Amino acid sequence: MRVQFVAFFLVVAMLLITIPPGTEAQVLDSVTYLMGEVPQGKIVGGIVHNVTIRLTQPAANITLRAYLEAGFTVSNYSTNYSWTYASGTWTDDLYDYYVQPESNTYGNYYCFHIAVDSNVYPGTWRWIVDVDGTEEYNQPMLVEIPVAGIRMSSPTFYPNIYPFGEGYYNSSYSEGVNYSKSVRTENIGNVPLDLTINYNRLNGLFETSNCTETFFPGEMRYHVVEFQAQSWSPRKFTVKGLIKGVPQLVMTPDTISCIVAPQITFDVVVTVARQGYEVYQMEGVTVQYKEFYTSIYNDDLTLDMYLSGNRSVYLSGDMDRLTMNFIEFEDEEYTEPLLLELSDEYELHVLVNITCSESPEENQASILTHANFDLELEYNSAMGRFGSTVVVSASSHEEGPTILEANFWVILVLLGVFVGIGAVLFMARRKAEIEKRKELEDRIRQKKGDARRKR
Repeated sequence: MRVQFVAFFLVVAMLLITIPPGTEAQVLDSVTYLMGEVPQGKIVGGIVHNVTIRLTQPAANITLRAYLEAGFTVSNYSTNYSWTYASGTWTDDLYDYYVQPESNTYGNYYCFHIAVDSNVYPGTWRWIVDVDGTEEYNQPMLVEIPVAGIRMSSPTFYPNIYPFGEGYYNSSYSEGVNYSKSVRTENIGNVPLDLTINYNRLNGLFETSNCTETFFPGEMRYHVVEFQAQSWSPRKFTVKGLIKGVPQLVMTPDTISCIVAPQITFDVVVTVARQGYEVYQMEGVTVQYKEFYTSIYNDDLTLDMYLSGNRSVYLSGDMDRLTMNFIEFEDEEYTEPLLLELSDEYELHVLVNITCSESPEENQASILTHANFDLELEYNSAMGRFGSTVVVSASSHEEGPTILEANFWVILVLLGVFVGIGAVLFMARRKAEIEKRKELEDRIRQKKGDARRKR
């Protein structure tokens, strides 16, 4: 029995000697750095990060340490940090400020919601995790100072509202090369932003999509502009849209971050006018008119315009290569200048009859002419000028043959030529056949005469 006990003791001793030191079970599974829910390969100063430490078994005490790898002479918030979880309590060991109450445990996941100051020394830092007094993680990690920036497309929006009627505009329904459908923004900085889009006037009438939630670095968004117009008299004005990104920084008790919230603007050009009309504005006067007309040499053309405002104004014409015949207002023809008393509550419809009196030169399809109009206020003699361009063609398309008609006549002529040639050939062949038959008949008669004489 004594011999057996000694033998068992020797076996156990040998087993203990053969077990190498340091083969304890791996405690640390992984360390993940998150900004919001986005994994990060760096730490940005002034921004709360979620450093999640995953263990293979529960721990009572975890310490996360970070310091400037190049070394430092003074230990402060620009070079050195330490945070600890101990039995349910989360602490900032050095400054009692850079740990957030959102820190929590989820099973074997230990989530440190921490930040380093926005005025840290940028560069490579050493990040260390101690679990129950044992160092389980030691890795370098880049630390950057915060930089905020927004890049935007260059949109301009053109809502067109009918006069004296409420209208709704949605930029996504816009058509045409020059009409923007949305604003595209991109976070080109390294900090998350609280994004806002406001307008310098009529802000309550605008809505812009996709402005909520955190705008993370590298994220791109598209924003649709909506506008609910009121009942307005004819006018044209520009509204500035202001895009602003406020960095989500942790403000320190001793320092104020000097990072600037990026701001950029875009234009919304609101036109209250009839469809297809341009707007000219001067002091108390608004004119809706058409920019372009087409006509034919020596034909009459009627230009129309709508005037509104709160002043009395003289209207006169100044024609370039055109002849103005008369101005028509309320079914009456007037010679210029015509005095009009305007109102913001309704429009005055004015017609101007002109003659396209100048013809394009030979071999010139058309010419550009201009119908210019001058405005003069009745009392203070303030002046304004607007105009329309008239493209005058040499003749109407109806006066000359169309391509189809021209081709038809060419075909008809060619057909006549072919018929004529065919008739000539037919007659020539017919004549040859008749002559040949006559010659044959003459030969037969001659043979019959010779036969009678021989008898």
